[in-house]
Amino acid sequence: MIVSMRRIIERFRLINMFIKHLFEKTGFHEDYDWSAVENLENEENPDKLMRYEHCKWAMDELYKIQPALEDCNIMYLLMFSNDISLKDRDMLMKYQIDRNISQIVRVTKITMQDIDRMLGTLNHSISEMIEDTNFEDRCDWSYVEDFADISDKRELELLDRYTDVMCKFADINDVLSYCERRIIGESVLKRNAQGFYEDEFHEYHSRSEIEFYYFDEQDKKYKWKNNLFFERNDKCSIWDYPDVQLDGLRVRYRE
Repeated sequence: MIVSMRRIIERFRLINMFIKHLFEKTGFHEDYDWSAVENLENEENPDKLMRYEHCKWAMDELYKIQPALEDCNIMYLLMFSNDISLKDRDMLMKYQIDRNISQIVRVTKITMQDIDRMLGTLNHSISEMIEDTNFEDRCDWSYVEDFADISDKRELELLDRYTDVMCKFADINDVLSYCERRIIGESVLKRNAQGFYEDEFHEYHSRSEIEFYYFDEQDKKYKWKNNLFFERNDKCSIWDYPDVQLDGLRVRYRE
């Protein structure tokens, strides 16, 4: 599907409004106290704990990029301030977002399932925009039908700013979509005859993606975690988890 640049910018504005309302409804801020989220401390399911960690990471990243999105929105409104319909459209967007979020969020309490559902809705919008613009393959707007016709310096500056935001959205989309990838199977790590670590499905080299099962000493819970495998000076480890023993480590492989 080929879309216009104006259509893409309106999607950015809708997503920005959704993020702002998400923060308002959840009370999210920079030093958010996740212990206040209902039933989170009692959760023991390793798959759910992995998903919730992805949600936490996504919320932090959205909080970092939301000011840039807001700046882009202000630029856009200043550029097209004569378009009276923008005000009416914003009111409609706000009504739709309030209605959608109010259906799944309670006034005084929030669960991780609520946050997960809201992020799922947001991620669906991001996925559609990435697919429609072919951004993940090109990392630019060349696939958008009227991009080549844009010559106004202000519009080009706005698109440059949106490019940075879109790169962040692509990262968030990858993380939130990870758990949706089908699990092919489980295995254990071992060294092969060539000295490399492998499992039933894959041979691991530096920067290979790995999903592993471990005991989180801080939370005192077993969890699944995805990260990067590293080789350095004949020593192998998992990024940020150097103490995890690789031999016999339970691992999982996805599509």
